[in-house]
Formats: sequence, structure tokens, C-alpha cells
Amino acid sequence: MGKLIAPRAWKTAKIRALFAMLISERGRVFPQAQLAEQLWPDSEDSLALVRRRISELRYILEPELKKASLSRYILRRSHGYCFTPKADCWVDTEEFARYEQEGREGERTGNWPAAIEAYKKASQLYQGDFLAGDEGDWVYLMRGHWRERYLYVMTRLAECYSHLGQHQEAIEVCRCALQVDPHYEEGYRRLMLSHYHRGERAQALQVYEDYRRRLADELDLSPSPRMEELRQQIIQGRVSVPTGPPPESDLVPYSLAQLPFVGRETESAQLQKYLQDAQAGQGRLVLISGEPGVGKTRLAQEVLRKSQRDGALVLWGRCREGAAESPYLPLAEALRDAISHFRYEDFAPIKPLWLAEIAALVPELRPLLPQLPQNPTLAPHQAQWRLFEAVAQLFSGLARSPRLAKPLVLWLDDLQWAAPTLLNLLDHLCHRLAESPICIIGAYRSTEVTANHPLYKKLITGCQQSHHLMLSRLPYAAIQQMLSQVGPKLPPEFCRFIYHESEGNPLFVTMLLQELFHRRIVTVAADGGWVCPKIDRLRPFTAQGITALFRQRLARLSPTEESVLHLAAVIGRDFDYELLRAAWGRRWFERGTLSLYFLNATTDREAVRAFIQEPPAGAADAQVEAWVLRDDGMQVAQGTASVGDPGVPTALQARPLERFEPGELRILAGVQKGHRFAPVEVRCDPAEQERRLAVTTEPMDWYRGEGSPWGAPPVLIAPLVQMLYAKSLAQVRGGFGAVGLFGAIEVRNVNGPALVGETYTCTGEVIAVGQSPKTEYLWFETGLDDAGGRRVAEMRMLLRFMKASSGLYPELQQG
Repeated sequence: MGKLIAPRAWKTAKIRALFAMLISERGRVFPQAQLAEQLWPDSEDSLALVRRRISELRYILEPELKKASLSRYILRRSHGYCFTPKADCWVDTEEFARYEQEGREGERTGNWPAAIEAYKKASQLYQGDFLAGDEGDWVYLMRGHWRERYLYVMTRLAECYSHLGQHQEAIEVCRCALQVDPHYEEGYRRLMLSHYHRGERAQALQVYEDYRRRLADELDLSPSPRMEELRQQIIQGRVSVPTGPPPESDLVPYSLAQLPFVGRETESAQLQKYLQDAQAGQGRLVLISGEPGVGKTRLAQEVLRKSQRDGALVLWGRCREGAAESPYLPLAEALRDAISHFRYEDFAPIKPLWLAEIAALVPELRPLLPQLPQNPTLAPHQAQWRLFEAVAQLFSGLARSPRLAKPLVLWLDDLQWAAPTLLNLLDHLCHRLAESPICIIGAYRSTEVTANHPLYKKLITGCQQSHHLMLSRLPYAAIQQMLSQVGPKLPPEFCRFIYHESEGNPLFVTMLLQELFHRRIVTVAADGGWVCPKIDRLRPFTAQGITALFRQRLARLSPTEESVLHLAAVIGRDFDYELLRAAWGRRWFERGTLSLYFLNATTDREAVRAFIQEPPAGAADAQVEAWVLRDDGMQVAQGTASVGDPGVPTALQARPLERFEPGELRILAGVQKGHRFAPVEVRCDPAEQERRLAVTTEPMDWYRGEGSPWGAPPVLIAPLVQMLYAKSLAQVRGGFGAVGLFGAIEVRNVNGPALVGETYTCTGEVIAVGQSPKTEYLWFETGLDDAGGRRVAEMRMLLRFMKASSGLYPELQQG
């Protein structure tokens, strides 16, 4: 049995690096000159250093040696040194390469389970950066080499999971890869595909948006054309499925990624009629509405793909929530994606003044039109009209091009999130293009558009040129037709069950079927048909209903980590502690910590869902991952949940507080690190607790004092945050004058919980102040002490203030 070489035995990092070089390629002879160049490039005595370090290495490996040249491991050859290939030793890099090769062979033969097993073993050998902590050109080279090998293996592992329909496992693998390299494009691409094939189109597009934003913010780069193409394919619903053998019987078939298009014959015909009218020179604005998941986007995809085949030119765009900083981004992206269709002569009917305005919106147009002028600066309202008219002139001019196909179609999805200025632009277009072969089609969620919504006022009722298509849920006959195409010979009672539980919503149908396959209640036979259970086995699901199945799907057991995701509903910032009580019981309220970093904004009272990993069984002190998703799958926050003293930093404790140099602050001028808040008394009144409970989806009985171990109700998280935040920050925030957003929150129960009706003293201090390119930010910590001076709870918070919303940044408010 070999002996462990103590870290101090290596003497220097160069000796350890020398050993790593030799053993990582056993049998290869490394010339002395190469070793000298790699490890001691700046030394005049590098060859002598090689010989001395080789001798020292031999004695480290074999302390009993009488003479260095007699080493059994480090062999001298005529022109260099090598580590003997005959040594009885285990080398992780060799094992990694062996498992990698086995994975490739499994893929080549279509043996996906074998390939998965091999790639998993290879990935488990990667424990972080090669020779972490060491320096030198060779170390950096090898570090990059093995990181790339690991990322390749993870990509292949995700691909193999996808071939078997195990999309959730593929998603987990991609996320692990992106933790190693947050800019790894193939990881984002594979993640987009996995979400798409799992039926999560919105989440797939959100992955692209996260990647695009990260590249822009951190590297000043844009996604590759390959990623742009995938984004377009997802928007248009034309992503191909992987080739290979059919899924095994206990896995999810790829056909569930996009179910057959059925039951929309009337709506399809009407939409095609509007397109024909536009082609004849009668411009149209068509608005498609319906609840989430009812098939608005799918209807447009199917009809517009047919129109494209018939010659129409379709520009695809999508609005995003919280995109007030870039209100025209959906239009810009649609034009950018279509640039490859345009030629110089297509722009001949359009004056340079208008084209220059479009080029300011879409800079990629300038290489096609290099002689365009730079338009002069105008007052904001004049600049807006010039842009609106430029877009109208562009569409009108392109529609007159004899070369381009007709009609010209602008498709914009998720109009409920369109900025008011974009809606004004669309209204302007409708009035200007009424007699042109142009059709503007938009879809919106009817559940989110009220009579006070800008979309309702501007386009739904305020535009006389608008036409409306309202989608309702599918009837039973359509659901039966859909199922008959994906699963031949399904029993009628199974079709009725799916219809009854989904109530005809196609998204719910998809999620129900995926859940049934994941739980192996429905399987795929060797001939491709579905094997369905008798109705008696499905009755438990009938009792639970669609809401419970959403929970089961999102709380699916992961074979990779054997962890269960637990779900609780939260409204806005009201994170229900029932989720955490289920994980840790009473101890959570007394020694628990929730630490979240927000990735995307939500509106007030918007429904989101929170998840945590199941803690290890019996662990008194533990920390697990936590995250929050919106209903459409967009990730709102990520972080950790912990109890006791797990011995590792929380999500916020691990983050650098001063990522950017403070520079010259304007909004936060006068706020300094170390500023202490004066003590203030705070309490949560029973009326405030009851008001919060009224909008909490799953309130537990303790919140109303029923069975509370402490004799009084524990304070909900939203009023607890208010107690730790409002009165303290009010001491310094009087002059901020800018839009503020929660960037991160960590709430710690120290000797908790805080109880309703009790009075506490809140103190705290500012721990960091700084700025990013778009915000100024403030980190602070506060704590609650009871009447006896005992610390009950603490909070760390990040507040961001938008520069563009403040009059102190006039240069960001022009135009």
C-alpha cells in the first residue's frame, strides 16, 4: 500500500508541477530543454535546475533510494526524462481519458446508458482547476486543456441524456458545466435545447437572454451566429430532435417537446385570411390573445411557417419582461435577424435620413449601407417621432421592393410586456401602413392585460385597424386527435383523463404527459406505442389535480444527485417558510438562513415559486441550494438555504461586495462604508401579519399562532424584512431620487423567531457602497435585538439604484 506524500514534502510548487508534467503523460520522454523552458523560462541556469529538481523528485517518491539514478519511476533517457509506464499506480488524468473514450464508443454504437455511465465517471474525476494555486505557463496551458476536456465530456453527457429523453438530467449537467465556465457557449446551447425539448420554450429563450447579457456586461461580446440561429429556431418552433434509437420504455418521448397542432382550423383560416388581405395591399394589425399555454405562439408559428414557404418575409421578435431600458429591442432583434435577406437595392426607395435612424437602432445595417450620414440630435419628443417615422418608411420601402417576398410580416410575441413607447410605435405603424402589403401580428396573455394596461388602451381598443383572435381551450375532440397522433391506439378512458385534468390547455397536456412518463406510469413500447395503465391507477392524479401535478413535475427526483426539490408558492417577496419548515422543522425558525441573489425583476404581487434541495437525512447543520422561478420558467433568484452552522459561506457571504471601483457616486453621494444606523424600535402588528397571510398561497397554522411552539405567531418573511429594512435605511435615503431594486437579501434567524406583536430594537451599518455600469449600489446589514438585548434575527441586503432613472445622470436621459 502506498504512502501519502505530505504537502510539505514537495518543497516547491515547481517540483510538484514537474511531477505532474511527467506523470500526466507516462512513458513520454520530455527533453531537458523543454522542461527547462516550461518551468524555468527566465533562468540562465534552467538546465541545471531541471537536473537538481529531478533528483529531488526521485527522493520524494522513493525516500529509500541510495542513488537518484536508480529510481524505478523517473527514468533517464538519452535526451530527457520520463515517468515509467510500467509503474503500478493510478493516475486520474489517464482514467479520465479512458472513461472519455468509453463514452465516445458508447455514443458511436448507440449505447446511450453505457456512454452516460462512462462520461459520468470521467466528470467525477474533475475536481477543479489543474494544480489549483500553482502558476506558470505550462500549468496555465494544462489547466485550460483539462477544463476544456471536462466541458466537452459534460456536453456529451447532456447530449446522451437528451437522446434518452432525460431532459432534466441534461439540464443539471449543463448547469454544472456553466459553473466551471460561465461563458461556455456550447453549455448554454445545450441548456437551451434541453429546456426546449422538455416543453419549456420560455425558459430556453431566457437562457439565451442570460447568456447574451453576460457576454455584453462582462466581455463586451455578442452570441455567435449559431446561437442566434438556435434562438430563431426556438421562437419559430422548428428545432429538430436528435437522431438515434427511439427512447427506452421508461423515458419521455421527444414527441412531447411539441405536440401535434390540432383544433385551430377556424383561427388558422382567419389568420391566413388576414395575411392574404395584407398581401393584396390592405395592411393589418392582428392581436392573438388567450391564457398562458393555450397555444397563441404555436398558432402563429404554424401559420407563419406556411406563409414563409409561400414566399412571405417574416420578421420574428419577442418582448421581455422588465426591458424598460431597451423598449425597442424586440423590433431591433427582428430586423437584425432579417438583415441576411436584404440587399443594397432593397433600400433604394428609402431616404438616407430614415435609414440612418434605423442604423442607429440596428448598427449591423451600416456595413450594408456604409455611406449613411449621422443624424443630428433632436429634443426627446422630436427624436421619438423621427424614429417612428423611420420605421414606417423602412417597412413601406421594403414592401415596395420588387425583389422581396410579400407580404412583409412583423411577429411580436408576449406583447403584454411591451414598453409603452413600443406600443406607440406600433400604433404609428398601423396608421401609416394601412394600404401596404404589411401585416403586424402580436400575441399577449389575456390574463395579464386589464382595462388599465397600456396595450389595452393603445392597440386593443385604441387602434381602429386592429383585428382580434381570441383562443380558448381545446375541446375534447381536439385533445383526442392530438393524443392519437403521438400515441397510437390509446384507450378512450386515458384520453378523457388527460382532457379532464388539463381542461383543454395544451401546455397542461404536455406537463401531465411528461409527469406520467417521468413517474413511469406511462411507458413506450418497443414498437413506439404507448403503454397506459388502467384508469384505477390514474385516479390518485385525478384527486390531486393539475396544480399538484405541476408540483410533482417541478419536484421530480434527480437520479444524479438523489435530491428532491420542494415547492412552495410565494407572492412577490412573500417567501412562505412552510417550505423550509418541511425541510428542517422548528429549528429553521430558530437557526435558519435564507440567502438569495436576484437575477431578474418581478412586479409587485407577481406569483413565483421557490425551490430548495432536500437536506441530507439527519443533518443538524446543513446548507442546500435554493432558487426562485416565475410561472413561465424565468429564474428570479438563486442562492442557499441553511440551518445551524454548516461550515460554508452562504450565497451572499461568498460574493464580493465591491466588484467595481466606487468612483464618483452621485445618487449615493455622502453614503459611506461603516455608516451606522441609529437604533429604532420596530414591531409587526397582527393586522400587518393578517394582511400578508391573505395573499400567501400556503400559510401554515403557526403564522396565526395555532400550535406555535413559541406561544405566539412567528413573523412572515416580508414583514420581517420590512422590520429590518425600512426605518433603518430611512435615515440615509432621503436624497436618493432614483428607482431602487432589491438586488439580494439574506435573512438569518440567530435566536429566533421574531414574533408578531413583540417590540425589537433594530441596528445596523453600511458594509459596501459602489457602482456598476448601470447602477449605484448599497450593501448594508441590520439586526433585531429583543428587550433583553439578545440578537434574534439579522439581514444582509443589496439595493441597486438605476442611474438612468436619476436626474443626477442627465447624459443617460437624452433622447
